[in-house]
Amino acid sequence: MDTCFELTRPDGQSPPIRLAGVERAAPGTGQDAPVAVLCHGFTDRMGTEPLESVAKALLARGFRVVQFDFDGHGASGGSFAGMTVSKEVLDAQAVLARFAGRRTALVGHSQGGVVAALAAARAEKGTVGALALLAPGSVLRDDAQRGRIFDASFDPADPPESVPVMGGRFLLGRGYILDAQSLRIHEEFGNFAAPLCVVHGTGDRIVPWCCGERFVRDRAARGKRDAWKLLPGADHTFTAREPEVSAFVADFLEGVFFPAPSGK
Repeated sequence: MDTCFELTRPDGQSPPIRLAGVERAAPGTGQDAPVAVLCHGFTDRMGTEPLESVAKALLARGFRVVQFDFDGHGASGGSFAGMTVSKEVLDAQAVLARFAGRRTALVGHSQGGVVAALAAARAEKGTVGALALLAPGSVLRDDAQRGRIFDASFDPADPPESVPVMGGRFLLGRGYILDAQSLRIHEEFGNFAAPLCVVHGTGDRIVPWCCGERFVRDRAARGKRDAWKLLPGADHTFTAREPEVSAFVADFLEGVFFPAPSGK
């Protein structure tokens, strides 16, 4: 059963940003089932791959799945040119607040992986019980600092008011660039202590797989043992590899939220 919802991001904007989302559950799933909040990538929207395959796998494992559009995307308000990573973190925090008190996981792909990581790190301890990152796009900070994002080049010291990307199909605002340059992704993520899994592909030409590896490598240095899967040849959206990715994420989150009885 799907339940659509709308909420507003309480960040002082006038008018406030309206966010559109849906809570999904398979028949018979209880209201107290764990919730998986999915964060889509740059220019995507809820229901796109690879997160749609992840959603279906989690629904089959007894999770309630929450998908939503970030501001400036899909059915949500705002404009793409006004979008920043920090504003998307506020979006994710607003969705988490809606499900406060529930057992919750965050799953993010690409830029949504960075957003999920920062939202998890900034949340009160225990708010996010587990985190899954798919090709997390932490390279976006380096891209903004060197003055090249996708097919657009600019002066990183004085970026223009807007930059056309992806053949001019989207306009990226100056605010996005300045915000991305200032992010402290891995420094902040050191605050996150709950279980983590990361998936990346060696064929990713948008985000190099060393970006995904760093999330688990940094935590390994602090004694954490996380789930890491590097898929040979897989591209940024895991084209034709969605079953592998969704099974890996679903197995991981099921192990966290539905652990097998001891001795089994």
